[in-house]
Amino acid sequence: MAIVAAPRAARADEETAGGDAVGLTIDLLPTVMSAFAGELGGGAQIWYGHRHLKARLVGAHIAFVDAFAGDGFHDKRTDVGALIVDYVTGDHFDGWWVGAGAEYWANSAASDAGGARGDWSNVVATAGGGYIWRVWGNFFVEPWGAGHVLLTGVDETVAGARHEDQRITGEVSLKLGAFVDL
Repeated sequence: MAIVAAPRAARADEETAGGDAVGLTIDLLPTVMSAFAGELGGGAQIWYGHRHLKARLVGAHIAFVDAFAGDGFHDKRTDVGALIVDYVTGDHFDGWWVGAGAEYWANSAASDAGGARGDWSNVVATAGGGYIWRVWGNFFVEPWGAGHVLLTGVDETVAGARHEDQRITGEVSLKLGAFVDL
């Protein structure tokens, strides 16, 4: 009996799920962190959703306060590009979500010994989750968190000095966004 009911339940779920949509989300963490460092920064995501799945293209620029630049460095900046796929539990791109994907971080920092700038990059695996709360129509607020595992670029020579990134990092933030049903 359960074998017969499962396909019917899946079809019913597909019929009630959110259909297709495109959206824009603004992540407040890069803006706030960069403001504390005295610079402009920001993060945005464009996404396409089909029923419970979302594919997101992420871009961000973050300037860090010197406490987060690494020992012997200051004035760290990171530009991020990512592709993330999410599963959203709600029926209209809302509710709880989990996701995973790959990121590329292009970093630069100045060495405390002499002030020369250097560049390095990281390839990053990421996984996270959060809650999408639609506050008015298709406008939403989204608290979320993620963990990152650096796959490359953990221990680099930058501007003639050794720079070591943490292999595993995490973050929490708040996003604001909207979407259009297709």
